[in-house]
Amino acid sequence: LGMYAIVLPTWGSGIAGSYDGKNRQDIVFNAENAAAYGAWLAQRYAGEPHVIWMMGGDRAVVIEGNDYRPVVRAMAEALQRGAPAALISYHSRKGAPQSGAWFHEDAWLAFNSIQEWPDQQLRWVAEDWNRRPAKPTWLFEGRYEGYWRGNYKAEQWGEWQVRQQAYQTVFAGAFGHTYGHERVFGFGFDRADWKSHLDAPGARSMTQLARFMARLSAE
Repeated sequence: LGMYAIVLPTWGSGIAGSYDGKNRQDIVFNAENAAAYGAWLAQRYAGEPHVIWMMGGDRAVVIEGNDYRPVVRAMAEALQRGAPAALISYHSRKGAPQSGAWFHEDAWLAFNSIQEWPDQQLRWVAEDWNRRPAKPTWLFEGRYEGYWRGNYKAEQWGEWQVRQQAYQTVFAGAFGHTYGHERVFGFGFDRADWKSHLDAPGARSMTQLARFMARLSAE
């Protein structure tokens, strides 16, 4: 169907611990076993052209005085050696330096990824544009349509909000934008009928944006 899977070899907690970096009990990787794991993944999936690898997993890579970049690099470099055609990027968290700040000059980083709020993402797109060597960038994770957790209300994360962030992303020069719906990615875990949200207004807006950008590219 022409689809690609973005695969995270591990969630960020396996390398950097909790979101704030204070709880490290979930850390299972060091530079040595990360390299071995990356080599194993490369051997297993080197012949699969539809996999894009995403290091990280919603984590800063330098946090609470601990620098986990050697662990990330060991895993990514092993993946690249075993599967040189594979594309690799890094998934940072909101409110922290993004992939370009951490790894832009690393040979394994094929493109930059941004996860940020609308009022901050343009700064990161602009900074990625000015980095050398030139590498494309995109918004890997923005606002989810229908998000309702914490103090947020679903209507605050509606069609307009996701559309605004998507258009802002691509017109700033990013090569793409990801869309998600809060009720879909749980696949019923929160007892929601996720299939009924596949045709949400925001999702339809993404198809319009894709058609519009394809038309501009053709012209």
